[in-house]
Amino acid sequence: MSSQENPQKCGNPKCTTAPPLPDSGAPPSSTLLKCGRCKKEAYCSRPCQAAAWPRHKRSCVRPNYIIKFQLSPEYVTDPPVSRTLSCPADAVFYHLHMALQVAFGWSTTHSFDFAVANPDYVSPFAANGGVGADGQPDFSALMEHLKRMNPAHGADPSAPQEYLFRVVDPVEQTMFSGVDRVHEGGRRHPNTPEKKADNYKLYQLFDDPKYQGRFP
Repeated sequence: MSSQENPQKCGNPKCTTAPPLPDSGAPPSSTLLKCGRCKKEAYCSRPCQAAAWPRHKRSCVRPNYIIKFQLSPEYVTDPPVSRTLSCPADAVFYHLHMALQVAFGWSTTHSFDFAVANPDYVSPFAANGGVGADGQPDFSALMEHLKRMNPAHGADPSAPQEYLFRVVDPVEQTMFSGVDRVHEGGRRHPNTPEKKADNYKLYQLFDDPKYQGRFP
């Protein structure tokens, strides 16, 4: 159950805990908590929730997420290009990508990922614009950057993570994925967990307490 309070009566029709009358001035005998999935029904206790589940499960559906997607907001600004989608919580990320493809008018599916950015990450190559302390090109940073672009190498486990979590495209279902994955080595990290987009649902990421507040 969610810890959110709800003023309605217990959702278990056989509940024997009677709420006080509204004008009695008596404190409530229990705190009603919303169903953690649909956020509609509420119960006075876990036993009541369990007793009501056979009836409630037929209508217990997670609410849709209303999500605004902005296309490259750091670059596309005049005018900004965005789409707002109503996304079923049980949809997988692969279907979300297909919906975005239609919404933005993309003609085909290339390699993609959905990632939770690490707010503390600063690219060693981008931090100084590729210039060393002496004002000359920092070739060591450039070589490290290019090495990471090769999937055979990838990041050093001790290097900072650019992403905290990634949902990656299922290669076998993504057109041109082999050609379009040259960026993959630069985005992967040994300490960054990954899930396949065709087997990972929106609510599994968006409702995960570890990533709350990390979505713009």
